[in-house]
This record gives sequence, C-alpha cells and structure tokens, in this order.
Amino acid sequence: MKIVDRKTFMRMPKGTVFCKFPRFNEATRSYDNYLFGISEPYVKMDDTDEDSVDFYAMGIGSGLEPIGSTGSSDTDDILTDMERNPGKEVAFEYSYGRDGMYEGDEVGFAIFSRDEVMLMIRTLQESLGTAYKTED
Repeated sequence: MKIVDRKTFMRMPKGTVFCKFPRFNEATRSYDNYLFGISEPYVKMDDTDEDSVDFYAMGIGSGLEPIGSTGSSDTDDILTDMERNPGKEVAFEYSYGRDGMYEGDEVGFAIFSRDEVMLMIRTLQESLGTAYKTED
C-alpha cells in the first residue's frame, strides 16, 4: 500500500483500488476528521486527470443495491421488508456514483498494491469454497 495526494490519485487509472483517510495536519498536530478514520475500500470507476474536481467510485461493501431499486427510499423499503422477513433473499448488484466530496488535501488516498488486491480476491475465492459451497 502507498499513500498519495489528491493530484496523484486523480491521475491514476480507472480500476485503482483505494481507501480515503484523513491527512495529518501539521498546524494542529493531529488528524483532521479522525472520527471517520480510514474508509472502506473503493474502486475508481473513471479516468480523470490532476485538474479534475470529482470522480466516480464504487464501494466494495457499500456499492451494493437491490436489483430493480429506483432510489434510496426504494432501497430502504426493500431492506426493511427483508428485515421483517428473515431469510428472504433479494438479489443485489454493484452500482457506483460520484464521490462528490471535494476535500482538497485534507484527505489522502491509500492505494492498494497489486499483491494486496490479489489477496482480497483470494480471500473472497476461499470464502466461496467454505461458506458458499454449491450442492452437487
């Protein structure tokens, strides 16, 4: 993993796996927004350049929405129904959207190495073989 600033991150290609985190503030000698900590992993979903203000990203955990959902209130209704009916299965798909949070240099980007991405993939593949075995 390596840490880069916003301009460097914006030059990185689509597909880059990263986490956002608060940068150390030399003036206050503390981490700004430390309550939020490091974010979940995201995948950068578009190519940008260092002058870009915004980018598209997909959260590896939070990027899931019910198939056929028409928006956040619809998603809330579907999740509430699932909670009221334990065991009910609903198909989800990945979606992505604008980051929309221009924080300037207050936020850094932790970029996963190829080996770290491969480790994530191997871990998920192993979970398929243990927790999600198919019946023959």
